[in-house]
Formats: sequence, structure tokens, C-alpha cells
Amino acid sequence: MSNVLVVQAFTGTYGVNYGRIADNIPPPESVVTLLKAAKIKNIRIYDADQTVLRAFRGSGIEIIVGLGNEFLTDISVNEARAVEWIKQNVEPFIPGTQISGIAVGNEILGGVDMELWEVLVPAVRNVYNALDRLGLAGRIEVSSPHSEAVFATTYPPSAGAFKESVIPYMRPLLQFFSQIGTPFYINAYPFLAYKSDPEHIDLNYALFEKNHGTYDAKTKLHYDNMFDAMVDAAYAALEKVGFDRMEVIVSETGWASRGDGDEAGADLKNARTYNRNLRKKLMKKKGTPYRPKRVVKAYVFALFNENLKPGPTSERNFGLFKADGSVSYDVGFTGLVPNDWKDKNLIGSRSFHTMEEYDALLERIHQDSDYTVHVGQRLEISPGSTKYWIPEVEQEKIPRADMHFRTLEDGIQFYKDYDMCSGFDVRRSTTKKFKNEEIRVQYVVCNREGYKEFKNEEIHPT
Repeated sequence: MSNVLVVQAFTGTYGVNYGRIADNIPPPESVVTLLKAAKIKNIRIYDADQTVLRAFRGSGIEIIVGLGNEFLTDISVNEARAVEWIKQNVEPFIPGTQISGIAVGNEILGGVDMELWEVLVPAVRNVYNALDRLGLAGRIEVSSPHSEAVFATTYPPSAGAFKESVIPYMRPLLQFFSQIGTPFYINAYPFLAYKSDPEHIDLNYALFEKNHGTYDAKTKLHYDNMFDAMVDAAYAALEKVGFDRMEVIVSETGWASRGDGDEAGADLKNARTYNRNLRKKLMKKKGTPYRPKRVVKAYVFALFNENLKPGPTSERNFGLFKADGSVSYDVGFTGLVPNDWKDKNLIGSRSFHTMEEYDALLERIHQDSDYTVHVGQRLEISPGSTKYWIPEVEQEKIPRADMHFRTLEDGIQFYKDYDMCSGFDVRRSTTKKFKNEEIRVQYVVCNREGYKEFKNEEIHPT
């Protein structure tokens, strides 16, 4: 395998898992519109549904398709079956649909089905060999995402290690992935960690909010959020089995906006905070404390609330968007349905003096599918009943007079960060230059602002 061409299935830093265990979500054609409006260019699906793949043709959105666990045993002993599956589910849709990867199984190692542990590596090899035979190995990555169940320890991050029972199956898988350039994909959920032990885990640490953090004495590194700690624990585990150069990508992460009574932390406010802060982090294109030069990449779970998923209430409430295409809460995206308040006498003329009162109202609206909501802002109502939306933004992110930036691009990026926190987008407008073409003034405006009309006037020579 000396001539292997390394494929990167994830060319950005922010992606979304498009799950479809629901009977009320928008059709795939509308999903393409939604993703384009949100500027999301990377998604994962859990199958290779042909309706979805046809809808995404020409969209420019990169898709990792899923080869379900139910196919692994057959494909592990039959490379011809792998060829058949790819010819049916992948080859007919490229290059129009940008299928960038195949995820072989999901959360196999560490799971309860030991037979699947045995067949995972042969199945992965056969899928790669089938792609190679069809001339597609140079454009489609082969991977397999794992859950946190593969680890024996993850705290502190430097102690990250695989379970002894997993290593005999994990090591040959990693050896093959290192040969073909596949990253290590991990499903990392601070929400699940917090839910399992809320008495000992600082909620702010799980949500990327201000906190004392944790200190890893071995590496002498400080962690101010659990997400980074989880990623670095994976890097530590990989090092211990000899794969210190392998990249870690988070294939799933997210936070539930609703849950059962015993599901600590599962509410709209926390979901909004986690996903907003995660997006801000990923857009900075930086690394973790242990791998500062390796840009962190992650797929958020999930695009929609999925009303048919079994299990606790949280399982049906991970969506960034509700079933009607409106946002579940504001992290800077635009929904298919405008995010306007529909009063129905719910708000009346009240003003909100605390975020707790405001969030309680949002929780009521979130549970009512008739309402769409724009959150991340404070509602104030004047004596004349005029409603004003005031962005709730960290103080250091708010523009002020006489600010100075090192470069023009730094200034533009500041306003882009501000608009993401405030729930709108900005674009460059008029530019004024000196005679030497150096930019003197650059105007930045809301992207909804109109454009000036220029009239065609006759110019008569004098």
C-alpha cells in the first residue's frame, strides 16, 4: 500500500449529523436549502439513502455516508459484496454528489455485539479494496466512528487509554487506518458525562463557560472545557498503542434541549450555550492544549429533533432545528421558517428583568411546535409597547468606539464573531481608498441591508 493517496473527508471544521429517524422533518431538497443558508458544508448520514444523495447533487456539500452495522458480517467475508454495495449506493451519485467518505459501522468496538468486533477490520479492508478496484479509493475515505466505551480511562486527559479488551481489535484497525490516512473518529459528548455525574462535574466546564477548569499534572496543561479534554484523552490513548501521529476528529457531539426528570442538564438554555460556544470554538480553527497545531474538527449531533428515536426524551431533542425547519435555539443559523415571535397573548406587554424569566418563557415556547423563536437576545418592551431585541453578548465581544486592530482582516473577523453571537450576518460594503490603492475606510454592514442603485446617466462632453 505504498502508493496510497490520502483522502480528507472533512475539509472544514464544523459539520452536522443529518439523522432521519422521524416522520415530520423536511424533505432532503429543503434540507439542502437549509444547510446552504447556514453555510454548513460537511454532513454525515447514517445510511446511503438514494433520495438524500440525489437531492444533494450539485450542492457542493460533502457527505460521509454510513454502511450500517447490519451489513458488516456479510461484507467482511465477501469483497464482491462490498463492490456490489458501492456500485449500488455510491458510484451512481458521484461526482455530482460529493460523497467524501464511507463510515463502516457505528460504535462497534466497546459495544455489546462481540461478533461485530470480530468482523470490523475485515469489513473495513474489503470496503477499501472495493473502492480501489472501482477507482474511487483516491476520493472516498473509509472510517469507523467509536463511542467513549472504547476507553478504560479518560481523566486526566494524559491518562487516556483503551480498554484491554478492545486493544486486540483496535490495534489492527488503527494500523490499517494509518496506512490509508484515515483519522480516528470519536463520538464525544460532555452532555452524557455531565448527565451521569452532575454532582462532581462543573456544568460550566461542560458548556465552555467560565470555570476554574482542571489541571493535568503529567502534561502541566490546563483545561477550561471538557470537550478539549475528551479529544486529548483520545490522543493520549492513541499514543499508548503507537499511533501518536493519527488525527482525532469528533464524529458526534451535542447537547439535548429537553430530557426526562433524571437527565441532568438537558434543557434549552444549556443546549443553546453548548452549541453556540462549540461553534465559536470551531470557527477559530485552533487546536487543543495537547495538540495546539492540530485544528479541531467536529460534527454536531444533530440537524433535527428526531421524534421516532427510542430511549429517553433527550434522544429525540438534540436537533439544532425543529421539525418545521425553524431553529430550536439561536446559534447563528437561519431556519427554513422565519424566526419571528408569534405572541398569541403569551408575551403580552411584559418585560424580562432576568435571563431565568426569559429562559422559562423560551422553554414553554420550545415545547410548543406552533412557535418559532429567536433566542440569544433579551426582549425589552417600551412604555409604548414597542419590542426591542437586545443581543446577549459577552462584554469583550461588543464593539465600542476607538477600537484598534492589527490588520483590516482582524477587524472584519471581530465583527463576524460579534454577528455570530448576536444572531445576524455581516458583509463588506463600500471601500474607500487612498490614491495608492491602500484601503482608507472599509464599511461593514448587516447582510440584510440593501444595495445602492446606480443609475445609468448619459455623460455629455463639455
